[in-house]
Amino acid sequence: TKGWLSLEQINAVKHFLRRFFKKKSGTLWYRIFPERFKTRKSLGNARMGKGKGALDCMMFYVKKGQILFEVRLKRLKNEFIVLRLLKQCQHKLPFLTKVFKSN
Repeated sequence: TKGWLSLEQINAVKHFLRRFFKKKSGTLWYRIFPERFKTRKSLGNARMGKGKGALDCMMFYVKKGQILFEVRLKRLKNEFIVLRLLKQCQHKLPFLTKVFKSN
């Protein structure tokens, strides 16, 4: 499904996957980069005409059917471990995702 990812959520998944790929042999590609910036002014004492406000967070819009991560393994015996890792990463994302394997 579609939705927004914040920079903190992206970094949580990256950190989780990076821990595994230091130990095992394989490469990992991230196909997401935060491209939208969200700003926020203070609530109580902001008057009109004083500008936009400070940067609050960076966001990334995910479309339906978009690939977020790609993995290439050097040894096929690690395949089951990587599929299990990607399933665990689904819990860190705020929307439904699918893990699939291509040849």
